[in-house]
Amino acid sequence: MINYHPDSQLLTSYVSGELMTSFSCAVAIHLEKCPSCRHKAESFIEQKACHAFQFEESNGDSSEFDGMLNAILSDDGIDTPPINYLKEMEIGGEQFTLPRALSKLSFGKASSIGKISRSRAKLDEGSVRTSLMHIEAGGKVPQHTHKGYELTLVLSGKFKDESGEYSEGDFIFLEGKHKHQPVSVNGCLCMTIVSDSLHFTQGINKLLNPIGTYIY
Repeated sequence: MINYHPDSQLLTSYVSGELMTSFSCAVAIHLEKCPSCRHKAESFIEQKACHAFQFEESNGDSSEFDGMLNAILSDDGIDTPPINYLKEMEIGGEQFTLPRALSKLSFGKASSIGKISRSRAKLDEGSVRTSLMHIEAGGKVPQHTHKGYELTLVLSGKFKDESGEYSEGDFIFLEGKHKHQPVSVNGCLCMTIVSDSLHFTQGINKLLNPIGTYIY
């Protein structure tokens, strides 16, 4: 059961096409798995469509819309939709089929530290970094906070932290004030989006802070 969802503002931005590629992919994947959020998104689309029609009517000039509609109706050509093949990927010694929204993204070679493996998406989004993160069974990420935000979308398996347990489809957005230590009993694969480096807060792991940018 999915218990964590994107908020209405994020869904509205997704419907409006205002999100960066990484967030748009994450929301799209969540919508594939979550009927309730998919219904909300469809409602927002209907609202935007109604608003567009009302705007045309209030301006009293529908010639542009009518011209577009006539062009669509008069076009008897047949477009063949592209086939989006699902991408297979090995990370952390396991083979995964990635969600359709990630099929066109390129990922770098996976790197590992202990039971944590990470493959970075090749996206040009400034300081924002998007990765696939795999935690092997019994693995954990050292307790940390973030200097910016962290979005985690569970693609397969489960993990837990101090705030709860997260399953496939869960969409978890955390800000820098949150401190947590993700642990996976049976292993999991997640999509992560972070705007800044990790900051480790416990014991000897603090020595990793200079390379926090490379872990997530």
